[in-house]
Amino acid sequence: DTWGQMVQPIGSHMPYMVTPGNHEMDVYESSRENGTIYQKRFIMPGNEKYYNFGVGMVQFISINSDESIDEGSTQGVWFENTLKKINANRETWPWLVVFQHRPIYNSNL
Repeated sequence: DTWGQMVQPIGSHMPYMVTPGNHEMDVYESSRENGTIYQKRFIMPGNEKYYNFGVGMVQFISINSDESIDEGSTQGVWFENTLKKINANRETWPWLVVFQHRPIYNSNL
């Protein structure tokens, strides 16, 4: 929770949205982290691991890059349904931003 304590002076006064990653959700021997700190510190919409929200003419989608987004997976079905809803209302949300913890392209070298 070191990062959370470090950002708290600013984060407690300025709204921002987060998305979970390997450091928040994986279980490590050294910290026994399993997402509890993330879920207690950051209250996000939906199921908090992946969610969407709108601000003005922009719709934001946060996906969990550590969970499957394949067709038929829970997150994959949610993502597809969310995109359908947004696309049906493009006059309201002409802009779409999708974000995640891990980079889309990575050589893993």
